[in-house]
Amino acid sequence: MRAHLAALGCPLPVLQFVLRDPDGRFVSRNDFGWPDWKVVAEYDGMGKYTTLLKPGETAADAIAREKAREADIRAQGYEFTRFMAQDLRKPEKAAARLMKLLRANGYRG
Repeated sequence: MRAHLAALGCPLPVLQFVLRDPDGRFVSRNDFGWPDWKVVAEYDGMGKYTTLLKPGETAADAIAREKAREADIRAQGYEFTRFMAQDLRKPEKAAARLMKLLRANGYRG
């Protein structure tokens, strides 16, 4: 995903970007981060809802946990987007989505 985004003119992200709150407490580790423009992104596979579930966890539990995490990220003033397998097939759409977020947050490149 990163290579597609770069080839389409998106700025390079910080990989495995750690987001902390103003007091320095850990909020999240994100696949991609653009801290200068307060944007983070995740590349999600479907395994997190099936084979990678925690013991006793349902797909609904994983989705609820994911939504709470995303709310915590947004509470820090960051925009959030997800990339999935279909974005690898149509990277132009993913790049446009990312660039819209970046530009809304001040990116001028």
